[in-house]
Amino acid sequence: MPIINPCYASSPALQHIRRFIADAATSPAAGDGAWIEPETGARCFATPFPVLQLPRFFASSDVFADALQSEIRAVPLQHRSNDLFDFYQSWDAQALDGVHIQGLRRAMASPPILRFIETVLGVDGLMAGRVDLAAQRYERGGYLLCHDDDIKEEVEAGVARRVAFVYYLVDAAWSAEDGGALALFDTVDGQPGRIVRRLVPERGALVLFRVGETSWHQVEEVRARLAGRARWSVTGWLYGPPPLLDGMVPQFHSLRPKMPLADWICADYLTDAAKTRISEQFINESMVQLQEFLRGDVRDKLAGAMRLLRRYHSAHGDTVLAWQTNGPASLRRYAQWHTAMTIEDASIAEAAQLLNDFDAFLQSEALAHYLQHVTGLSMVDIAASGVFGQLRRVVHGDYTLLRDDWREPSGLDVLLHILTTPDEAKATGDDAVAWPDTTAEDGASWQGAYHYINEEDGDLLATLTPADNALTLVYRDEGVARFLKYSLQEDGEVERLDAMYTFAVDLADDQ
Repeated sequence: MPIINPCYASSPALQHIRRFIADAATSPAAGDGAWIEPETGARCFATPFPVLQLPRFFASSDVFADALQSEIRAVPLQHRSNDLFDFYQSWDAQALDGVHIQGLRRAMASPPILRFIETVLGVDGLMAGRVDLAAQRYERGGYLLCHDDDIKEEVEAGVARRVAFVYYLVDAAWSAEDGGALALFDTVDGQPGRIVRRLVPERGALVLFRVGETSWHQVEEVRARLAGRARWSVTGWLYGPPPLLDGMVPQFHSLRPKMPLADWICADYLTDAAKTRISEQFINESMVQLQEFLRGDVRDKLAGAMRLLRRYHSAHGDTVLAWQTNGPASLRRYAQWHTAMTIEDASIAEAAQLLNDFDAFLQSEALAHYLQHVTGLSMVDIAASGVFGQLRRVVHGDYTLLRDDWREPSGLDVLLHILTTPDEAKATGDDAVAWPDTTAEDGASWQGAYHYINEEDGDLLATLTPADNALTLVYRDEGVARFLKYSLQEDGEVERLDAMYTFAVDLADDQ
């Protein structure tokens, strides 16, 4: 079993670290809330929440790290991927029998290390002998999105994670350019705000932080390009009592006035025969996708509006409100269309108005009547029925997450995508973005699919891959949740327009 490096057990170093963590958040002399303890080289951060990065934490650090990594490399790690993360992970270390893996587990639950952690982080009552940990490997493109580690224990009431730790096994040359940093968020009104600090993984270093209502963090996307390089680590938790989170729930609002369907929808979908075919498929499968749903000229105008607004936003930055980043990071990251924007440039104003009109059409009574006809679902008194949703701009790194305190009302989901192709960008002289060699029909290249899962057991029910100018209708019943998978674009940053709306359905009439 590894033992703590003697330099960390010295009384002066221990007290220096404890005092800084306890006092820095309220002391004007603390500067930006960061300090390096001179004896140990420990990097201490009091803000945005208490975090310690402790290099060479164990005695004989290099020898132990090498031996531990050799054991972990021999363990079959399972690929795990969902709304929150994408990495490879072992089972809990209790199921692993390696000498050094079990040694690390016993060390982290031992009285000397528990006393050290309680002292420097200012926590008490850590459970002796109780620790969870697992080995992880993040390959290129791997990530773990914003979360706070505050997961309530289901087996033992009143017991939850109190301290999180990460023991890094990256190679000695790992740098910020390789990605995989531990990014720390500040907290605004109880939710994660912006990233204010990044900790680059360091071989043999142990990171510790208190788990609670403000411990928002993420593992940023790994960008290491050389074959065989990965972000290796062992992560774990020590236990105590959990805090609670307030909920945030979207609400239905009333529909917009009628708008002519023929101004927007391809004429082929407005015939009685087409409506009948759509209805038959939807009744059988509870979902249907309609290719080339919008009129061709409407689709092209929307794509052109996206390009104009992107260039305008690039030139004016955050001084315009065409797109607003939608958070908090523990729930989502994408840009939402802001309809109250005022723009003086005539062509840009016209592009903005087109998106305003498109947004209104997708929430209109006319579309609600059409959807009721082609799905057979009963809307709740269409004149007073409800809808919620938005236009989204989705780029590399955007996502939504599942949370117990944020559940969308069930209903008829309406999804429509506009994907701008490289040829379109070249035709308009738009070289501000490195466009990949793909086409709008090549949905797999666009990443960022929407996944529907069973909330009870987590089983995947459906995956909706973006397709250009395709309308997808999905009846999302109670107990079904959806999320936007983290959008990876290896060949350059591309953008797409996602129209995401949900119409209220009269469940009593559709049983």
